Amino acid sequence: MATLFFNTGQTDSALSYFRKAADIAATNPKFAQDRKDVLFNLGRIQQSVQKLADAEATYREYLALYPNDSEVLAALGSVAMQRGNKDSAFAIYKQIIARGDSMGYYALYRAGAEIAQSVPDEPDTAAAGSSCRSTARASRPALTAARIRARCDSVTTGAAKAYISSSREAFSLAAQALDASLKLNPYYREALIHRANTALGLHDSVTALAMSRRLLAVDPMNRTSIRIMAFSQQQNGKIDSTLHYLRLGDSTLVADVAVAQFDSTDLGRDVKGTVTNSRTTKNAPFKLIFEFVNVGGQVVATDTVQVGAIDPGGSQAFELKPSGLGIVAWRYRKQ
Repeated sequence: MATLFFNTGQTDSALSYFRKAADIAATNPKFAQDRKDVLFNLGRIQQSVQKLADAEATYREYLALYPNDSEVLAALGSVAMQRGNKDSAFAIYKQIIARGDSMGYYALYRAGAEIAQSVPDEPDTAAAGSSCRSTARASRPALTAARIRARCDSVTTGAAKAYISSSREAFSLAAQALDASLKLNPYYREALIHRANTALGLHDSVTALAMSRRLLAVDPMNRTSIRIMAFSQQQNGKIDSTLHYLRLGDSTLVADVAVAQFDSTDLGRDVKGTVTNSRTTKNAPFKLIFEFVNVGGQVVATDTVQVGAIDPGGSQAFELKPSGLGIVAWRYRKQ
């Protein structure tokens, strides 16, 4: 009943029924698996509708029963971050990183991604400085130009230093989690893209370029992946290469490939995506050869997407269902 309510958009009723089901299941040990499933779904729905305090309580209830569940531990960290409790979130993420291999590549990736996404935008020090100078000029007795400059330079410098210190801590912790994830699954596109971004945030140009190359090896026709390579080339001072990748991402790319779903199934994976023509003329038909690999990089399954001539601004959806044990990542090439 709870699932039916949720699937029909009646979220409040779904939450009520999931809560009742969890309480009933708690009264009898033979319903332990049911209780586990219900609590997991309840927490996820609460988080998705921004009932964050309730989601945190549900996740903690779940973890009291299953303390080693990496996915729910990462979800708890995510809720803490959403509630603005950065220290609590970081403490949870550090637990995940410390457990390393036992947590699995996906939990480590989620921790790294959540930490990296917690970094705020760089502060507008120009606006802060302008406001400070306006206030200082209105002071009585009047301040000299040198006194105003000294006071307001310290404001902008302090804001910049605080941002750099805070962001470096977050990016460094994110990098640890993502490196641990990529050690377990070197080909996972989402971990690669976040690791390249954290390297850019840390101004680690060598790592940014290395990760960008690995990213394009699995996702060569995605505009976001191409732009990250452009920024990595820029940090390395490679102007011609920067312009090449910016031009490729903006105008010369044959089509933009975006894989939106990579879900587990009983037989393998369910993969969905789109191919978009961002150019001003129709593209010529082509093929995308997908390979689905295990953690060692060995190909478990292959499939082909036949891309037709797409009108400018149009797109073509595709769906693949590769079967086989141990599929953890995808890569493709144009043919």
